[in-house]
Amino acid sequence: VAGGLESILAIKDYQETGTVTLHQPDREVYGSVTIRAGGLAELRLDEILSNGSRSEAVNRGQAKTRAAIGSRQPLVASFIPGDFGFPHRGLINALKDTGMDVIYKGLVEVDGRRTHQVRVQRLLPRALDPAGLTDGSNRKDFFIDADTFQVVMVQDILPKLLPRTIRYSDYRVV
Repeated sequence: VAGGLESILAIKDYQETGTVTLHQPDREVYGSVTIRAGGLAELRLDEILSNGSRSEAVNRGQAKTRAAIGSRQPLVASFIPGDFGFPHRGLINALKDTGMDVIYKGLVEVDGRRTHQVRVQRLLPRALDPAGLTDGSNRKDFFIDADTFQVVMVQDILPKLLPRTIRYSDYRVV
C-alpha cells in the first residue's frame, strides 16, 4: 500500500499535524502538534499546549528541546526520526533485522476499524536479561487497517515503562 521499499526509501520529507494529549501525574495536558521531517534523520516536533509551548528537534543524532520560557536542554530522544512520523520505515527495518521478532497477534478493533496487530520486538538473550525486565520496553505494536492496509496506530513503551500511542489518519501525497 505504501509503494514498497523503494518508494518508502525515496521519501525526502513529510509534514503532519494533529492533536496531542500528555498524561502527567497530576493532570492531562492537551494541545496541537506539528511534525516536520527532512529525510529520515531530521525531525522537528512543535507542540502548542494548554500550559505553554514546546519544540523538540533531532538532527543527525543530536537532540534538543526548547520550552516556552526559552530554556535549552538536551533531550533523550525516545524515537528514531524516520520511524516516529512515518511508521512504515519501522516495519521495514524490523523485517530486515534478523535480531527482531515479528509476531502476528491477530485481528483487533481500533477506533471502530478492523486492524491487524503486528508486534515487533527485540528479545535480549536470557544471559543479558535473566529476569526479562526489558521484554516490555523492546516492543512496538503496529495496527494495520484490514481493508486499506494503512497503519492506523502504533503503540510502544518509552523508557521508564511509559506507554505511548500514536494514531495516524488522512494519508495523502502532496
